[in-house]
Amino acid sequence: STRQVFSNSQFVRSGKWGLAVPLASMKTLRDMTVGVIGFGRIGREVCQRLLPFKAKILVYDPGVSDEDVKESGFHPRNLSELLTQSDLVTLHCPSNAETQRIMNRKTINQMKAGSILINLGRGDLVETAALIGALESGHLGGAALDVFDPEPVPADSPLLRLDNVVVASHIASASVRAVRTLRETAANIVARAIRGEPLPNIVNGVKA
Repeated sequence: STRQVFSNSQFVRSGKWGLAVPLASMKTLRDMTVGVIGFGRIGREVCQRLLPFKAKILVYDPGVSDEDVKESGFHPRNLSELLTQSDLVTLHCPSNAETQRIMNRKTINQMKAGSILINLGRGDLVETAALIGALESGHLGGAALDVFDPEPVPADSPLLRLDNVVVASHIASASVRAVRTLRETAANIVARAIRGEPLPNIVNGVKA
């Protein structure tokens, strides 16, 4: 989205050459402030991978202390601060009662004009109608979406016709390595349960 890949791809495929969009719309991460919502395993990894690009990285996660974020080398912010200060916001939090529709009409309107929203987390983190409205009005400069609400995304969704939206079919974890890791993790947890050992990643209070 920062490099307007979709628009430029369509431009070249139509037999043209050069820039499909004004140069001012081509953004460089080095000059951007990136807001990461969710500082779990994936959010932390995203922050680490952003470091070589020299972007300023803001983090919002009410379940993580400011000290933890600072010790990791990043800048803690509350949600409102992150949205108003970031040029790009990327979502890496789970879907639960606190995070569903975390990006709604109110919070999307808090984002900087021309900023970009990325959702690789869960589709219901974003209020779809509010996102479409912000993209069509020009308030948001673009979006990159790997997840939708609902899935699959309806064939008549405006998200599929907007030139400032990059879409994918929930493929962020689709790799040989990721599937192998998932299977190994599941097998190890089953083995621990059979042996009567404590189980990792408990989320519902169930104990071995």
